[in-house]
Amino acid sequence: MSKIFVDTVEPKTSGNNVKIPNHVIQVVGNTNSTYNGGASSGLTRDDTVPQQSEVHMCVEVDITPKFADSKLYIQASIPGGHQYNSYTACCLFKDSGEAIQVLPQYFSSNGTNAHWNLTHFMDAGSTATATFKVGLGTNSGTIHQNGDTASRRYGGASASTIVIMEIAQ
Repeated sequence: MSKIFVDTVEPKTSGNNVKIPNHVIQVVGNTNSTYNGGASSGLTRDDTVPQQSEVHMCVEVDITPKFADSKLYIQASIPGGHQYNSYTACCLFKDSGEAIQVLPQYFSSNGTNAHWNLTHFMDAGSTATATFKVGLGTNSGTIHQNGDTASRRYGGASASTIVIMEIAQ
């Protein structure tokens, strides 16, 4: 078996991209450490897809895929808390549309600290720039981002994040 050792891999012509199947092409991400002291309830607990107007937006990032046939691996993490025992949801949105992924979580006691971790895997489908947003919603009381019902915690080091990896196919 032969081996090839290289220091860099460059496209054969300028302006092109190197495409190696199942390898990461690019990674984009964003962090928001702003404390949200209580987004009001507005998310209905029914069989409808959550809308952006029903949640508090926590963090967003833009990505311009290099290849339309790539896969996008999206991870988001939102630390926070809630006021009452309630049904909550961490929702992923693309552009101005409805939720494309929802992570529901029920809290049976009042004033609990929480952590919402959402993962989504999808086709890029296009090389047009897309904005992905993560929001939190609750059916009762208030929901808090980057802190709890009392205040921000850990000096802003507890922050909401989103990371998207484009993976070649």
